[in-house]
Amino acid sequence: MHSILFSIGDTQISISALIEFSIILALTYVLAKLIKGQIRRFGKRHQMVSNSGIYALSRLGFYVVAVLGLIAAFSAVGIDLSTFTVLVGALSVGIGFG
Repeated sequence: MHSILFSIGDTQISISALIEFSIILALTYVLAKLIKGQIRRFGKRHQMVSNSGIYALSRLGFYVVAVLGLIAAFSAVGIDLSTFTVLVGALSVGIGFG
């Protein structure tokens, strides 16, 4: 289980690391869907909040949990996220100028 499949920079990725990564992502997805559903149920019970506001809040909650779970999954495997900083920065500038 600890045999090295490939390396990303100085980080060596094994089968067990990929399994751990997959489990964390699966749990994150389930948690994000649960939070999204709870926010929608809250909106149906409390009619003073608009449907569009509930929809936006539920999507925002889903994406926040998903991003945090992705960060946790990468950290658990041992991939340093500072290498992605430049890529994300360039991508956000490109999207901004659209």
